[in-house]
Amino acid sequence: MKSSARRRDRTPKTYARLEHPLVRDEKGGPFRQATWEEALDRAAEGLGAARGAFGMFSCARATNEMNYVAQKFARVVMGTNNVDSCNRTCHAPSVAGLSAAFGSGGGTSSYGEVEHTDLIVMWGSNARFAHPIFFQHVLKGIRNGARMYAVDPRRTSTAEWAESWMGLNVGTDIPLAHAVGREIIHAGLHNKAFIEQATTGFEEYAAEVEPWTLTVAEKVTGVPAAAIRDLAHAYARAERAQLCWTLGITEHHNGTDNVRALINLSLLTGHVGRFGSGVQPLRGQNNVQGGGDMGAIPNRLPGFQDILEPDVRRKFETAWDTVIQPHYGLNLTDMFEAMETGDLRAVYCIGENPAQSEADSEQAVTRMKALD
Repeated sequence: MKSSARRRDRTPKTYARLEHPLVRDEKGGPFRQATWEEALDRAAEGLGAARGAFGMFSCARATNEMNYVAQKFARVVMGTNNVDSCNRTCHAPSVAGLSAAFGSGGGTSSYGEVEHTDLIVMWGSNARFAHPIFFQHVLKGIRNGARMYAVDPRRTSTAEWAESWMGLNVGTDIPLAHAVGREIIHAGLHNKAFIEQATTGFEEYAAEVEPWTLTVAEKVTGVPAAAIRDLAHAYARAERAQLCWTLGITEHHNGTDNVRALINLSLLTGHVGRFGSGVQPLRGQNNVQGGGDMGAIPNRLPGFQDILEPDVRRKFETAWDTVIQPHYGLNLTDMFEAMETGDLRAVYCIGENPAQSEADSEQAVTRMKALD
């Protein structure tokens, strides 16, 4: 018997790669091949005429060096802070939560430390699919004896490697985290010495999580009370533990609160600031952290230093021999609105495709077509 289903075409796709620059002789006209000299002269002339009405889209898949040069070009050559990348959007809640708790928007551990930990909690993260290189470190940790818990509404490919999968109801991450925190406190497993030495606000936190008993949390989250208790005790008793999350935590209207709820668990147990213990925000693209670290965002200079701080600006003005605008630039969404009003006339786009990634792609294409 033969199947009547159409056979999938497995012929490898081929793509043409540009070997020469292309330019248009008139707006909307066809591309033609050009020399590098002509293309660079055209770009320089056009961008020079757009000073004061310029925006830069940098790339979170590119190197630190490229992102550093991109933001420096915008600020030094074009005199604007209108530079943005997906660092600001896909993990802005992580940056906000981590900055509030630790003073920096990055994770507290290196990837290699997950190989030398005792417990790994993957919360809202299908790292096996989305972060395969990092997951190789996770697998080494598991082979070295680490236990892994997966917290995700879906039974993902990552969960297949976990000792326990906790399939919570969508949007109930905070109730679950609060229930874990309450159980740790009531079991007397919280790290009293660390809390007293390195944290503030413990009493307020304890009062906040108090209503979230295991019974209440089970009804809200759909996770059995016994499983919640198991996670709480395993995380608190582990000598070293890594708590990892990604877009399953951050891409919610309350993403920052989700991140803070997880950070509180690490502070409650003292699982931060020691080798093998920490929090790991796994970013949406391979160098989101680097793009932000290099300053390819409208409100921070390299090192996540606030543009509004006079001493910070003065330091970079001295190093770069320039004047840095003392206000935040436009983010990507703002830039598309500025295109419509005519306040933005030119865009330098590196490694991004807003014609496809913007929520309203047709509108994005229309506005970009109207640029000089």
